[in-house]
Amino acid sequence: MENVFDYEDIQLIPAKCVVTSRSECDTSVTLGKHRFKIPVVPANMQTIIDETIATKLAENGYFYIMHRFEPQKRAAFIKTMMDKKFNFVY
Repeated sequence: MENVFDYEDIQLIPAKCVVTSRSECDTSVTLGKHRFKIPVVPANMQTIIDETIATKLAENGYFYIMHRFEPQKRAAFIKTMMDKKFNFVY
């Protein structure tokens, strides 16, 4: 029989930390030869990410994946982003 755990079975116990401030921590991630500020990617869903959000993310060094819907609009967006010369737009 397989063990099943729920929230009552598991506890997080506070421990000492080696940093004095969260600002000392580096949460950046390297993907290939590119470095991004945080290891989080917004869901590539039409209701979550659009051109405005994708542009803001790219301008500030964050990684995103654009959704696949409305391919006729995506082509213009890809050209615009490539013209801006972000070093990680493919």
